[in-house]
Amino acid sequence: MNQAPEGWEDIFDYGEELLWQGRPDTAFVWQKKHLQTTLLGLVITGFGVVWITMTSTNGGYFWLLGIGFLLIGPLLALAPPYMNTLMRGSTWYSLSNKHAFIATERKAVGRKLRAYPIDPDFVLEFDHADPATIYFALEVRQSGSGPYTAKIGFERINDGQEVYDMMVAIQKGQQ
Repeated sequence: MNQAPEGWEDIFDYGEELLWQGRPDTAFVWQKKHLQTTLLGLVITGFGVVWITMTSTNGGYFWLLGIGFLLIGPLLALAPPYMNTLMRGSTWYSLSNKHAFIATERKAVGRKLRAYPIDPDFVLEFDHADPATIYFALEVRQSGSGPYTAKIGFERINDGQEVYDMMVAIQKGQQ
């Protein structure tokens, strides 16, 4: 097929075919990557409780400063998995015989479409879970503490085995 599907004309290369499209599962899920922030939130919440308990016996209003800790702590503990859920809800995935596409649409940022070539030398990571995650690229990102490497992939998709098999076939040149 040498004609791109409607809407993909300016995106696809000549001879590129759309093989699959899907969306990530949007269930609220706590993941291992949220551990540090969650622990920090719990420590801050605990500090707030201790602060209020210890200072309320002295009289006055000094104990009110502890309320800030009681507000910030739970926010830190719950915000990362909640934000991850919101981000998955505004994400779409597509797979062609040459690229994996990740599209996002967020009010504050707008629309973005990233294309990642299916590299035959990259070792695909497939977790065999339900819903499944397949990592197919690495990307160096910048944070306040310096650069780090992020895994790029289709996260929490329902038809993971089917998509993984297609990606393996693409890497072998069979698609």
